Amino acid sequence: EYETLGRLYFQADDNAEAVTWLGKAVEAARREGEKPKELWFQLMDQALVEINDGPRRLANLEALVRAYPKQEYYSRIPALYSQGSGDDKTVMLQAYRLAMAD
Repeated sequence: EYETLGRLYFQADDNAEAVTWLGKAVEAARREGEKPKELWFQLMDQALVEINDGPRRLANLEALVRAYPKQEYYSRIPALYSQGSGDDKTVMLQAYRLAMAD
């Protein structure tokens, strides 16, 4: 099972493989019309930090926020946007964060 392999690679500190297998778990869940588990996105985020893959981390966090819109996840994204050329995205995200605070 994709999740099991992803978690095993994560525990073994093989973060690139963990990202691969957790990503496959997310894709499989979506293909089956299911919502991917929040934990899969969280583990992928940690693994992507370890392998220093900012673009894929940003994509993962955006997917996490869409599936599980929690303020703690929104707060991680502005720093990643500010590293690239995402000024408009940073403004938009700040508006979302204000809306979530209400």
